[in-house]
Amino acid sequence: MKVPAGPVIAVCMTLVLLIGAELALGWLAPMPDPYAARRQLPGYVPSAHAPNQVYKIAIEADLPGVEPVHAERINEFTTNNLGFRGDTLERPKPAGEIRIFTVGRSTMECIALDDSRDPSRLLQQSLNGNSADARVRVYNAGKSGDRTYDHLAMVSQRIVHLQPDVVVVFTGLNDLMAGLFSVDYLHLQPAHIDRGQLLSFLAAESQLFRRLHSAARRFRRRSAREIQETIEFETNYAEKAELQRSFEAAANPPRIDLESYATNLRSILAASRAAGARVVFMTQATTWDSDVDPEAQAWHWMRLRLNGTYPEDVMDAALEQYNDVMRDLAQQQSVELADLATPLETDPAAGSNLPEKPDN
Repeated sequence: MKVPAGPVIAVCMTLVLLIGAELALGWLAPMPDPYAARRQLPGYVPSAHAPNQVYKIAIEADLPGVEPVHAERINEFTTNNLGFRGDTLERPKPAGEIRIFTVGRSTMECIALDDSRDPSRLLQQSLNGNSADARVRVYNAGKSGDRTYDHLAMVSQRIVHLQPDVVVVFTGLNDLMAGLFSVDYLHLQPAHIDRGQLLSFLAAESQLFRRLHSAARRFRRRSAREIQETIEFETNYAEKAELQRSFEAAANPPRIDLESYATNLRSILAASRAAGARVVFMTQATTWDSDVDPEAQAWHWMRLRLNGTYPEDVMDAALEQYNDVMRDLAQQQSVELADLATPLETDPAAGSNLPEKPDN
């Protein structure tokens, strides 16, 4: 049977137009792969910022403690030549330079804060004072979502090679969250190949698909987990808090895994000390179950898991068990401890919970 010439020509013309559009978009206005992060295979440092990045974060209205610095309520988050927040890191290390690396989760990273208010930059300015010979450099290696096994990889596979003098470890809450999800700290779970995901990866090689994917995301309803865990270029903490309030209270107590947490802390300590660095531990403080600032409760969003919302007093008590692990290890191993989870003493005669100046 003879195929009509008209349909054949139409199909061929359509293919030519699609190929032409694909080539033109890839050359003139390429769009990034929406699955790039999921394609990455775990490496020695599975979680890290890329070097020389500039993120412009739009700050939602009335977000407490986070003031936008630039026009249109924008804060800037940048990384240096090795993916840390801070000044350019020179190699080899200049003579006389003192290097401090701060390691932790989102509360160390502070992605919503402008570079000018980054805790590591403020610490660097404070330590250098008004000295023209600024010898201290502080580099922020914090990253949202990281747990102690991520910190261990960062310290042992990257930071120790950069001749650290001090490593500050500020962690705890994300390991509590890992316990809630029954995360496998040994990474023994077998690899699972999702055929649907593989097809998505293949389709995402097309610039046309990437644009359709971007357009579809604007209209589809996001899942609760996506709202909770996705970091947007415009903060959405009010949305996260509202989502948490829509869930019922969780029936079971939160699962904890203190043994794995302690093991990772010991490993981070050993790797840092083997490189000749002093270590400072910082306990994790929260505003859960606190009467210091009643308005903070309206912005709480991290107590929501898929099986419901855990009460504030229960979560606070669970986190204190992780803080106790850090306190005990600090005492056993003579580690300097900034116990932020314990209220600072206001009476000078009562002493302080901040670390004293070390002898070494």
